[in-house]
Amino acid sequence: MGSIKALVHSLLAGPRRALAYYQRYGWLLFASRLLHVRRWLPRLLSSPRPAARSPVTPAQLAQLPFGINIIGYISGNGSMAESARLAAAACAAAGIPMSLYDITLPDAADRQETDLVIQDRNPYRFNVSFWLPSSSDMAFLHGRDLMAGRYNIIFRPWEFYEIPEAWRRLLPEHDEIWAPSTFVRAAFAPQIPLPVTCIPHPMPLRSSERLPRSPHLASIPADATVFLFIFNYTRSSYGRKNPEALISAFKQAFSPADNAWLVIKARFRTGRIQKRKLQTLAAGANVLFIDAWLDPTEMDALMASCDCYVSLHRTEGFGLTMADAMSFGKPVIATSYSGNMDFTTPENSYLVGHRIVPVEKDHGFFKKGWLWAEPDIGQAAAFMRHVYEHPDEARLLGERARAGVRRQLSFEAVGELMKQRLIEISAGIEKSQPAAIDT
Repeated sequence: MGSIKALVHSLLAGPRRALAYYQRYGWLLFASRLLHVRRWLPRLLSSPRPAARSPVTPAQLAQLPFGINIIGYISGNGSMAESARLAAAACAAAGIPMSLYDITLPDAADRQETDLVIQDRNPYRFNVSFWLPSSSDMAFLHGRDLMAGRYNIIFRPWEFYEIPEAWRRLLPEHDEIWAPSTFVRAAFAPQIPLPVTCIPHPMPLRSSERLPRSPHLASIPADATVFLFIFNYTRSSYGRKNPEALISAFKQAFSPADNAWLVIKARFRTGRIQKRKLQTLAAGANVLFIDAWLDPTEMDALMASCDCYVSLHRTEGFGLTMADAMSFGKPVIATSYSGNMDFTTPENSYLVGHRIVPVEKDHGFFKKGWLWAEPDIGQAAAFMRHVYEHPDEARLLGERARAGVRRQLSFEAVGELMKQRLIEISAGIEKSQPAAIDT
């Protein structure tokens, strides 16, 4: 009887998961998912449905060793996968015991090689999950109730003060939210009845001097000033990342005769129409599109080869690529709004002014009428021109940016924030127990 109930649950939950996947990624990736049904359906049907999670008790937690189980797309590609791997590095730097549990789906594309040790268990007191709240049934797909008997923390970037209605139901399945920026904390704290702690993305410290010039820039003169922007296309990200404004600003700042280039590294897979639109907008300008998956070494070489990173986003939960550019010592031109404002400051970045405007139409998770920023294209163009004409000043600004990242976002700094928060939670557990807990 139990297996029949599990099968019925699987079939009933399927349309909901399918709709969420389509809304985020569009028809082409949704169709690809269906074509790969033979990879994931057996796992779905053979997995018992986890029981509803009961609140964890201090006695249960006290029996488990201090440490973190990092659960996420460890071997995947994209920002959430990178977030999980960066968190693992911060744990190592702070000496936090940890295990890594990979939930990358069997039909996932662009799986990434990693030298991290993946385990099939979560032995420690704290789960920290790097996934979307709408995919909390990843544990179901993997055939075990990963959340049972643990203090469950979800690391959740988000880009608006408004939040999806479904998240109001799904997020409280956890015990705490870790927000990567004060912007995200301000969005969640009034609306979700959980502790919300600000734990930023940790960043490695890079040196561009040791890396060769990216071969993807072979068609660009070696002495050109290169402006870079990186994003992955999804239906929900295109309007938010705002690449059309970036091209407009670049064309306003430079003529084809100027020795300046804009490089847009993006995966368009399901966004061919948008790619053609950008190519049409960029026609006649020195704009290079790189539509390919690059491994981490290639990505580092590309970032190291640029002279300035530009993000005219309308909103960001954190701004991982901006922080990455700053870790390389690159000057950043960025919209002065949302998550990046925790680390891009007037002292270390070129901040573009903006107006707050309503979203004009639905974009995947994002709904018409929600609020985001419209950056000042003219000011962005002026900043790009300034970097082109004053490269020494721009490089000094980049070095200040690197120093800010080292101070605020290093593995050691963020790892210590994580450790202190876990010790604080454990102290509350200890007060409920007759004996002290060894941390």
